[in-house]
Amino acid sequence: MSGRKRGPYAGTQQRRAAIMAATYELVRDHGHRSTTAVRVAERAGVTESAVLYHFPSKEHLYVAVFEHLLSGVMHRVGHETPAELETFLVDLVTRDTQHPHIARLYQVLMAESSDPSHPAHTVFRARTELVVGALASDFEGFARTGQVQLVSTPERCARIMVGAWDGLQAQWFIRPEFDLAQDVVAAFRAVAPH
Repeated sequence: MSGRKRGPYAGTQQRRAAIMAATYELVRDHGHRSTTAVRVAERAGVTESAVLYHFPSKEHLYVAVFEHLLSGVMHRVGHETPAELETFLVDLVTRDTQHPHIARLYQVLMAESSDPSHPAHTVFRARTELVVGALASDFEGFARTGQVQLVSTPERCARIMVGAWDGLQAQWFIRPEFDLAQDVVAAFRAVAPH
């Protein structure tokens, strides 16, 4: 028996994936404010009602974009050296600055996710736990092997790092004259001198 999905479930998953991909492309290219269910439907090759069936609001579409991005990043966690982590951080920041519409959507969703009733709340809570946990694990390993001297516990350093990164990105959108990647690396070195 093959592992392929059959029947309506497979078609539903394919439609959902197509809608998510179309939303990501539209946000990346034109920004979230001009991404509508009608445009997503046209890009995905489905009806507007199909879009609204899977994603009942624009906010749900936006959250799907973020979930898609997160799934592509989290397979790259776990670093052996501070230099590997710095390379990873620079790669992510470079991606964000090359696709500012996506990064701007992230900032919007992050702010709105503070409301427990918002569709982004659960996803951002999970994202924060995942990212802080991954960084804390890296920091703990670096400290254990004598590669860094942490300024506090691995968990606290990880929270500070994530907070600094999010804050620096918000500042960069207001005043993009500074090198965001270098400031994120500086934040890492501040909490984990090496």
